[in-house]
Order: sequence, then C-alpha cells, then structure tokens
Amino acid sequence: MPDHRPANGIEIDYDVHGAGPPLILLHGAGSSSREDWAAQVPLFGRSFQLFLPDARGHGRTRWDTRNGFSYDMLVADLGAFADALGLDTFHVAGFSMGAQTALTFATRHPERLRTAVLAGVSTQHEPRASVARRLMDPDRRPPTGPLSEAALARRHDATQGVGHARPADGDLPTMSTCNRS
Repeated sequence: MPDHRPANGIEIDYDVHGAGPPLILLHGAGSSSREDWAAQVPLFGRSFQLFLPDARGHGRTRWDTRNGFSYDMLVADLGAFADALGLDTFHVAGFSMGAQTALTFATRHPERLRTAVLAGVSTQHEPRASVARRLMDPDRRPPTGPLSEAALARRHDATQGVGHARPADGDLPTMSTCNRS
C-alpha cells in the first residue's frame, strides 16, 4: 500500500506490506525500493511489517538534487522517516546506496537498530567517482535493462520531472552527484 510521510523537510514516499516487527528496506542508487525488493516482499512480509521508502530524488520521493545530495542527507532521512512512523527501534536491510545509508546510520545510532543486513556495499571510497555517478554515466549505461534511459525514465520522470535521471548539456545527471560526507 503506497503512502507518504513528511520527514527531514521532504515527503518520503513508501509502500507498506506484511505484519510483524518493522523492517525498513533501502534501495540502491538509480532505483526504488519497490523494484529492488520486489522479489523479497512476499516472503519477508510473512514475518515483518515492511516499509519500502524511496530515497530523495528517487522513485516517488521528490527532490531536486541540485539542492544537494549526500549520504548525510540519506542517513538523516532514514532517522526522520523512522521517527515519523513512530519507530523507536527497527530492523533495516539495504542494498548498495541503501546499504551505505544503513551502515552509516548503524554507526551513528546503534541503539535504534535491532539488526542490519547490508548487501553490495564497500567501506572503500570509489577512486574515480561515486557508484551512482558510474552507474548513471550515459556512455556506460546499457541500452536496455534496469539502468537504461527508458528504465530510469519509467522509475523517476513522473515524480522528479522528465530528464531528471539523464544528462543535460553533456553533463552527468544531477542525481548521480552523491558525495560521501
């Protein structure tokens, strides 16, 4: 069931499934929680109440990334989202960008997490650019598949605006300027 909550100065859009202890599922860069976690929802929803938020500038959570985009923002969003749901403690699982968000949140607020599951994350900084920048590079983006221009447009244009996840004037898309602060 889709819903939204004000948190950290934005309206975070999310889906809810299942019943039980709360589990927040965080998606990777350029995607959405409903897409990254679709295969796990039926099974996980048997044991947990699942919250699948879209990160700022992703999916249905509107954010103009020209106003900034950092892991600090994503970590603050996670805490504010849990607060808005009334969750003092919760389980979290993250993939890629979501895993980095969960990992950073865990180091800053360990008392709030019951468990954390992290997939596809590294504690090493990408030497040339952020993972999101690399994934969104139009020269490296495949013509079909989950990171194709058509897939990104389908995921993000309705909320973020046409062209949000695509380059303007030869630059990489603003969504990919995630910095690790």
